Amino acid sequence: MVLAEDVTARWSDVCSTVRQKMLSIPTSAAAALPSMSRAELDIIDRLIRDGLTELADELTKEGATRSEEHTSEL
Repeated sequence: MVLAEDVTARWSDVCSTVRQKMLSIPTSAAAALPSMSRAELDIIDRLIRDGLTELADELTKEGATRSEEHTSEL
């Protein structure tokens, strides 16, 4: 049997790793494509941050919905 706390901790680690990798993309892009302007890199950075924020918001809403469903079942 797998403990819920272990699953939660593992998913938290995975999400943190994904976040770190995604946020490092503009720096990697700057090194790989030196002709990119600061403005272009800022756009890439903003798009990544906006995407991560949207995902976090969706997961928060989904978690709240599941919590409400679980509470109503009790």
